[in-house]
Amino acid sequence: MARPNALRSCSALLLVVACVGNSWAADSVKAPSEQLRTFSSIAFNREAGDYYGLELTFVPYTGGTYVLWRMASGRIQTPRLLEATPKGRGWVLQLPADDDVPGEWVIEQSGQELSAKAPTGTVFRLKRRQ
Repeated sequence: MARPNALRSCSALLLVVACVGNSWAADSVKAPSEQLRTFSSIAFNREAGDYYGLELTFVPYTGGTYVLWRMASGRIQTPRLLEATPKGRGWVLQLPADDDVPGEWVIEQSGQELSAKAPTGTVFRLKRRQ
């Protein structure tokens, strides 16, 4: 069994680590308006038994914005983390050649909705998730 002094020392160390860790984390967190935002159009088709749509989660950081990209076409694919380049009222995302729909995607925001235009011309309409 641990001695009382050892327990107090261990508790004090944990408290210091927790406080320093929380202080560091608070410095890297953006204002509430700049935190994670998710927009999705993914839906389940019961008759076909599969998923279809697109989900984008915007991840701001001090150098810009990343987007967590999830496409569903039959199944929900593994997410990709992509750099978002600002353009006009939205962003441009470059999907790599090994993606189902590679190339430049143009994302535009209008209120609580996004439109995501694929290089093929297909447009996805995404709604903000709470």
